[in-house]
Amino acid sequence: MKKFRLGLAAWLPLVLTATALTPLPEATLGPFAPVPAAITRGPLLPALPMERQPPTFGDCRNARAILKDLAIDLTKDQIRLFDTQHFLLLPIESTALAESLSPRGFTSDEMLAAFERFRGGEDSEKAATNARLVTPDLALHAWHCGFSRAWEDSETNALVGRLEVFLTNVLRNTRDLRATATGPVAERLAWAEARFAAPWILLGPPDPMRATPISFRPPQSLPPYSDGVNERLTQACEHLSEAVAAALKQEISLVLAARGIDRSPLFSPPGVAVPVDYSQFKPRSHYTKSDCLGGYFRAMMFLGSTGYDLSRPDSIGDAALAVLVMVRAPEKDKLAPIAAWKEIMEITGFFAGQSDDITYPEFRAWLQASLGSTELDADSAISAEFTGKLAANLANLRRVGIAGLAGGEAPAPSSFRIFGQRFTRDAMVLERFTRRSSDEFPALPTAAMIPAAFGDPFAEHISRDHISSKPAQVAAFDQCLPQVRKELAAVSDAAWFSSMASKQLHVMSTLTRPRNGNFPAFMKHDAFRAKNLTSMLGSYTELKHDTVLYAKQAVFFGEGGSTDEQPPPPSMGFVQPDVAFWSELERLARFAKDGFARHRLLPDAGEEFSRFGRFARDMQHLRIIAEKEVAGTMLTRKDDDTIRSIDLSYMLKPQSGFEAPKPGDGKCAIVTDVLTDAGAGTILSEALGRPLVMLALVGGKDGQRMVVGLAYNHFEFARPMANGRLTDEEWQANIYIAQPMLPERSAWAAPVTVPASRPKAAD
Repeated sequence: MKKFRLGLAAWLPLVLTATALTPLPEATLGPFAPVPAAITRGPLLPALPMERQPPTFGDCRNARAILKDLAIDLTKDQIRLFDTQHFLLLPIESTALAESLSPRGFTSDEMLAAFERFRGGEDSEKAATNARLVTPDLALHAWHCGFSRAWEDSETNALVGRLEVFLTNVLRNTRDLRATATGPVAERLAWAEARFAAPWILLGPPDPMRATPISFRPPQSLPPYSDGVNERLTQACEHLSEAVAAALKQEISLVLAARGIDRSPLFSPPGVAVPVDYSQFKPRSHYTKSDCLGGYFRAMMFLGSTGYDLSRPDSIGDAALAVLVMVRAPEKDKLAPIAAWKEIMEITGFFAGQSDDITYPEFRAWLQASLGSTELDADSAISAEFTGKLAANLANLRRVGIAGLAGGEAPAPSSFRIFGQRFTRDAMVLERFTRRSSDEFPALPTAAMIPAAFGDPFAEHISRDHISSKPAQVAAFDQCLPQVRKELAAVSDAAWFSSMASKQLHVMSTLTRPRNGNFPAFMKHDAFRAKNLTSMLGSYTELKHDTVLYAKQAVFFGEGGSTDEQPPPPSMGFVQPDVAFWSELERLARFAKDGFARHRLLPDAGEEFSRFGRFARDMQHLRIIAEKEVAGTMLTRKDDDTIRSIDLSYMLKPQSGFEAPKPGDGKCAIVTDVLTDAGAGTILSEALGRPLVMLALVGGKDGQRMVVGLAYNHFEFARPMANGRLTDEEWQANIYIAQPMLPERSAWAAPVTVPASRPKAAD
């Protein structure tokens, strides 16, 4: 046989026999960081009215100055709407806050940069227009900026290399075992080799320039990604039989085509069709920025979405062989691949959550419980006695929480996957409302069902309206909703802190809590209920966008003008007074700060002024201000300085000062897919457009004034699977143009007011 080349790495084959017993070491996954202590806070709800009477546009002396700074005018009808609902949402592109369009992206994040434009300086520099409104939207978006930046850096600088080591060493082990194996075990090991070769091929050859975006590479610095894939595919097929090599080639072809649900050539034994949603292999989110990230996306998606159905004895044996080659040391005094596996699972778990599928630690425990041993060899792994004993103990193995392609009303059978896709409670909620027949639940729900499950009455109304044409679905929704709410209410504090993504969902959920009648007038209008729901769905869109590679997706099978005047005195800013929200976001930031410092995942992780440490302190300051507002305490000059001067743009700054902006950096318009109706071939997509400018009228002890902030611009729409899953670049091509092509806004969404542009001469 020819030597099996693994990239550029040289290796010496070991004399390992297929019958040698190999102990399975423990690989318990450690926690990211300790759960932060609960925050002792003041009242969550104001005991007395925060405003003596609702302010009007005419009451706010700084209103016209802010309109002038925004270079807009409001009509009389728009001012009447303002006085009715006490806030307005404006397209950012209709104001002076919008940056000029650029195909290469902006110099900074457009939402954070727009907020910075209203920053106040020293007392002598403060103006009436520096009355800033700090919204949950702004804080959650800043968190997304830091989270996605840390995610991308960790994947590029740590995870890609670890995955290369893991796959290279697993393939070495498989080749070594095959060299001494005979009969059925040799054939089964050949298939195991092909299943590990597939992600190794998709990862692409290692090259230090792979992490560099295509736009910034020196000319002719790298061969195309496809060349690297073809080279690795040729190498992998050299030592495989014709049948196994043909299946491997077909699998790679299906992955690269990314066109829909099909039978997996590598995981479907004769007479059995194992479906895989190959449309999921289209790189999305930040994974389109470089070949390095795109290859990592495909490789990890393969290892997370393909696996071994443990309800089939033959599949149990194949899973055992996969475990066996994961735990052998490829060379003397070298770490076994399981060490790299553990690092990858811990790091990805810190960000996205724990596997919904059975992975190595649970398989090892299952083996021990079934056989009383944690040793394994290749011959016995595929024997009828071995698989029969494990199958007899299958009922004691944890079932998955999200069925995915398995569908059905009952929990799906347990599956073993190398890097299982992650359990998320939002996907659990959506699946609970779609799992059964289309007569009972809709094939494509609305993401509003997630806030509804957390208790938001407006989201519940929207969810029920979404299915109002089918009374059976409404009845089933009403029957299921109380149980889902009960389950979410029972989730412990520690469970929410199982990952940063899980806690972010919980932070969003705090906005569903009821508010009493003592809040400011702009927060009591019906339109604000819609705006509040948009805040949650906007952050949810960013969360699913950031974790699109790892989170398991639910799949369903079914069917006026102004006049010049003397500038008014400076006015106080305002923090949206949702104390529980600011408290839990502060805790999330502290959790992230401690975790990054403990694991040194980022260059500045251990520094006093690391980005997550700084964000935690900023959220603490905003939480204290919100507590004062709710308690009816007048804000101090220091509080006002905090609101005026806070700048969250550091959350998006690159780790290296020499790193050039990447295409799309700074653009807030993103898109992601959250659920698939496989029967109808439809995908539910959540997207953000350019941010909205939010003007609000605020009164109370700190005076009547207009404040200005930023808000999400959320869209939800269905898309045919045949058209492919949308990338940010495809979505942004329709947004950042002179005449944007946007889908219809949801009927329930708060109105967006398009003001008149102020004539140049008036400025």
